[in-house]
Amino acid sequence: MNVVFPDWFDEYEWETIAKGYFVGVTLEVATARYKPVFYDPARLAQEVADEVGSSNGYFVEPNMVVVEVVDRPHIQKAADSLAAHGFEGLTQFSS
Repeated sequence: MNVVFPDWFDEYEWETIAKGYFVGVTLEVATARYKPVFYDPARLAQEVADEVGSSNGYFVEPNMVVVEVVDRPHIQKAADSLAAHGFEGLTQFSS
Protein backbone atom coordinates (compact mmCIF):
# COMPACT_ATOMS: atom_id res chain seq x y z
CA MET A 1 0.00 0.00 0.00
CA ASN A 2 1.17 3.51 -0.85
CA VAL A 3 0.18 6.57 1.13
CA VAL A 4 0.47 9.46 -1.31
CA PHE A 5 0.67 12.94 0.21
CA PRO A 6 0.57 16.10 -1.92
CA ASP A 7 4.04 17.42 -2.81
CA TRP A 8 3.51 20.48 -0.61
CA PHE A 9 2.47 18.57 2.51
CA ASP A 10 5.80 18.54 4.36
CA GLU A 11 6.19 22.30 4.04
CA TYR A 12 2.65 23.00 5.31
CA GLU A 13 2.11 20.12 7.73
CA TRP A 14 2.03 22.62 10.62
CA GLU A 15 -0.99 24.28 9.00
CA THR A 16 -2.79 20.96 8.65
CA ILE A 17 -2.15 20.22 12.32
CA ALA A 18 -3.51 23.64 13.30
CA LYS A 19 -6.65 23.19 11.19
CA GLY A 20 -7.28 19.69 12.52
CA TYR A 21 -8.59 18.67 9.12
CA PHE A 22 -6.99 17.27 5.98
CA VAL A 23 -8.18 15.97 2.66
CA GLY A 24 -5.59 15.29 -0.01
CA VAL A 25 -4.04 11.94 0.87
CA THR A 26 -4.58 9.04 -1.50
CA LEU A 27 -4.25 5.45 -0.31
CA GLU A 28 -3.29 3.19 -3.19
CA VAL A 29 -3.34 -0.58 -3.10
CA ALA A 30 -3.23 -2.67 -6.27
CA THR A 31 -5.82 -1.01 -8.53
CA ALA A 32 -7.89 0.49 -5.70
CA ARG A 33 -7.60 4.09 -4.51
CA TYR A 34 -9.11 5.66 -1.42
CA LYS A 35 -9.36 9.34 -0.45
CA PRO A 36 -10.00 9.54 3.29
CA VAL A 37 -10.82 12.77 5.09
CA PHE A 38 -8.84 13.16 8.32
CA TYR A 39 -10.08 15.07 11.37
CA ASP A 40 -8.74 15.47 14.86
CA PRO A 41 -11.36 15.09 17.62
CA ALA A 42 -11.63 18.83 18.40
CA ARG A 43 -12.17 19.86 14.77
CA LEU A 44 -14.65 17.04 14.26
CA ALA A 45 -16.68 18.20 17.27
CA GLN A 46 -16.66 21.75 15.90
CA GLU A 47 -17.77 20.58 12.42
CA VAL A 48 -20.55 18.42 13.84
CA ALA A 49 -21.85 21.22 16.08
CA ASP A 50 -21.78 23.73 13.20
CA GLU A 51 -23.54 21.43 10.75
CA VAL A 52 -26.14 20.11 13.19
CA GLY A 53 -26.87 23.68 14.23
CA SER A 54 -27.27 24.78 10.62
CA SER A 55 -30.45 24.68 8.57
CA ASN A 56 -29.53 21.16 7.43
CA GLY A 57 -29.69 19.83 10.97
CA TYR A 58 -27.30 16.94 10.32
CA PHE A 59 -23.66 16.07 9.64
CA VAL A 60 -22.34 13.51 7.17
CA GLU A 61 -18.82 13.00 5.86
CA PRO A 62 -17.94 10.07 3.62
CA ASN A 63 -14.61 8.32 4.19
CA MET A 64 -14.00 10.09 7.49
CA VAL A 65 -11.07 8.99 9.64
CA VAL A 66 -10.47 10.54 13.07
CA VAL A 67 -6.89 10.64 14.34
CA GLU A 68 -5.36 12.16 17.46
CA VAL A 69 -3.34 14.69 15.43
CA VAL A 70 -3.63 15.38 11.71
CA ASP A 71 0.05 14.89 10.89
CA ARG A 72 2.09 12.48 8.79
CA PRO A 73 2.82 9.91 11.55
CA HIS A 74 -0.83 9.66 12.66
CA ILE A 75 -2.13 9.54 9.09
CA GLN A 76 0.41 6.82 8.20
CA LYS A 77 -0.51 4.78 11.29
CA ALA A 78 -4.22 5.06 10.46
CA ALA A 79 -3.55 4.11 6.82
CA ASP A 80 -1.61 1.02 7.90
CA SER A 81 -4.43 -0.02 10.21
CA LEU A 82 -7.05 0.62 7.53
CA ALA A 83 -5.07 -1.56 5.11
CA ALA A 84 -4.80 -4.33 7.69
CA HIS A 85 -8.60 -4.24 8.04
CA GLY A 86 -9.38 -4.23 4.32
CA PHE A 87 -10.11 -0.48 4.21
CA GLU A 88 -13.34 -1.09 6.09
CA GLY A 89 -15.43 2.08 6.21
CA LEU A 90 -13.82 3.63 3.15
CA THR A 91 -15.26 3.78 -0.35
CA GLN A 92 -13.00 3.41 -3.36
CA PHE A 93 -12.33 6.57 -5.31
CA SER A 94 -12.83 6.54 -9.04
CA SER A 95 -11.34 9.24 -11.19
